Amino acid sequence: MVKIPPEPERSSGSTNSISSLLLEQDGPVPADEKLRLLIEHLPAAVAMFDLDMRYLAASGRWIEDFKLRQPDILGKSHYEIFPEIPERWKEIHRRALQGEFFSAHEDRFDRQDGSVQWLRWEIRPWYAANEVIGGIIIQTEDITARKSAEDELENQREIFRNLANISTDYFWELDDQFRFRAISPSISVRSGLNYQSYIGKARWELPFIGISEERWDAHRAALRDHRSFRDLEGGLANKQGEIRWFLMSGDPIFTPGGKFAGYRGVTQDI
Repeated sequence: MVKIPPEPERSSGSTNSISSLLLEQDGPVPADEKLRLLIEHLPAAVAMFDLDMRYLAASGRWIEDFKLRQPDILGKSHYEIFPEIPERWKEIHRRALQGEFFSAHEDRFDRQDGSVQWLRWEIRPWYAANEVIGGIIIQTEDITARKSAEDELENQREIFRNLANISTDYFWELDDQFRFRAISPSISVRSGLNYQSYIGKARWELPFIGISEERWDAHRAALRDHRSFRDLEGGLANKQGEIRWFLMSGDPIFTPGGKFAGYRGVTQDI
């Protein structure tokens, strides 16, 4: 019989586990062909290997994610199919074949064609009827698109930070809960405000003067609807007690995938 070792506890919201996907096999195990069919039709990217890292089975998602052809891999070495596999992964495979479990939230895979693939993965041994390890099972999730979106957003933030340091206006950024995530440090020098005390707060939580409750309601409604806003005028007292008046404008920001990520805008000291 084939047994899958129990999986360590994991937080809610994680991807389907190999154990649950391969069912609880306490009774008689299906024949090799049935097991192969089971793996081939799993919704996750899963592959099963023998002790020599030769393919015994692979799911359709595995074939799709790695752009492989099903008839070409069964019986072949994993390292023949992927000659670019790094030595650190080979060491993990060797240790998994000795009974260890491994996982990674995100890991870079430099492909032979020069492309980069980001993966979330987990690796575990499987056991034959005599309780001897028969090989390993690898489950992966291709997170390249998500990682690219995160990197692009971080690049945009870096551009924003650079502009904030050289502009005569003050740049700021809000998170998706409308709280200040970044503010130009120059606002402290030029306007005498303690900008660091604003980080983590919404604009209406700051001691602004000159903004009516009606205007605040309209401003909050615009943010909830992810609309741009222009020329919100209000005053703040600086460290010397002097009131500085500002005009504030902003636009919503979205990830390349279209998810709302907050606001980015400019403040003018008038």
